[in-house]
Amino acid sequence: MAVFGIGARYGSNYVAADFHRLGIACIGHKRKDAAEIFSEFRSLKIGDVIYMKSLSPSSKCMTVMGVGIVIDNTIRKIRDSTYVDENFLGYGVKVRWQFNGEYQIGKSKERDNHWHRRLGTFYEEYNRSIQKLVIRILLKPEKFMK
Repeated sequence: MAVFGIGARYGSNYVAADFHRLGIACIGHKRKDAAEIFSEFRSLKIGDVIYMKSLSPSSKCMTVMGVGIVIDNTIRKIRDSTYVDENFLGYGVKVRWQFNGEYQIGKSKERDNHWHRRLGTFYEEYNRSIQKLVIRILLKPEKFMK
């Protein structure tokens, strides 16, 4: 089992509600435009933990907008009628979201050379403090709801 982070925003549009509603986690890029992201996305396994986040470059906090478990790692093209670009939401996997609130995480006090990766679309989370927090949110989501 690994912990992964995925972006909750496509440009200025938040997709967290769509991910929760459809039970998915998606990459909004087309395959030809983001081969390296797809390579890492293909490493997802059933049972991996995924957290949806929003983080702007100037922010000192990251907002966790969902935590769930991958229940089917088959990558599918996801279409949804609310999107005008050929109804294309992205390429995604099925996720059982356990937490769908918002929770702020500040920069870790321990040595963390991966903060810049969290600005991206998809990545494996290596920071033990964040891994532990994400697992705590997964196991007791009601404690983290506002």
